[in-house]
Amino acid sequence: MNNTTEKFADFHTPEVKIYVDGRKISSLGIDVSEVKIEQILDGADSFSFTVPQALDEEFNPRFPDVFQFGNKVEIHVGYRDRLFPAITGIINSVSWDLTEGNYIDITVEGYDYLFLLMKKEKHKSWNDKKDSEVVKEILQKYPFKRLDIEDTRIRHPHIRQEGET
Repeated sequence: MNNTTEKFADFHTPEVKIYVDGRKISSLGIDVSEVKIEQILDGADSFSFTVPQALDEEFNPRFPDVFQFGNKVEIHVGYRDRLFPAITGIINSVSWDLTEGNYIDITVEGYDYLFLLMKKEKHKSWNDKKDSEVVKEILQKYPFKRLDIEDTRIRHPHIRQEGET
């Protein structure tokens, strides 16, 4: 028996739990048929998942309040009771897919919070601040769980952010 088999009690299929705005979607009666998480080196990580039969025959959403743009999504993966958070982000796309049997599925897509930082261009200036103080001020506006910012020590008389993300 290999180490993984022993560690997870001979359980071979990974488990996924998805939370939207703090609610576990499976407890809301929402099934998911496919989950994808993409982690990249120099940009925002992304996620997508498919919800089968998410629209009725008249194209009305079965879960209208759950899959809204900007809602927070947490995806946890693992085996049995040993799940870890794989990605936390926001919904930025919901697309409809017509499948065989005339069912309408939706695919929900989103990005981690780095996406928000990359999307907005700002124009701002600071007086008598260190770079690390400016970074901390900017990042505190976003829902990061923790900030680990190294003190840059050098104080600048003036820092200007001009159309940069």
